Amino acid sequence: DGKTYVRKGASDWQPGDKGHFHLTGPEAWFMLEGQNEFLIGDLPLFVANQGDVVYAPAQMWHRPRHVGNGMATRLAIVGYANSHVFSAEGGAGQ
Repeated sequence: DGKTYVRKGASDWQPGDKGHFHLTGPEAWFMLEGQNEFLIGDLPLFVANQGDVVYAPAQMWHRPRHVGNGMATRLAIVGYANSHVFSAEGGAGQ
């Protein structure tokens, strides 16, 4: 349907994988539970915990990934469809 994306598992990430960026707008996440590691642009790698809000501007590479023990749930907040551009280094597909 053009609106369903399959996320790669944490063990599938490759060194040098920048993740993806969005052509038409930013993306934000609200961490509902657990922990996710984020790589956003040239910022140092960091971990977001339950209750944190994370923001990636439009056209900035970003890569969320599950870390820690137990479940992690994040709510993605975007206002556009089908604007993902993936890193060639990671070999990710849409």
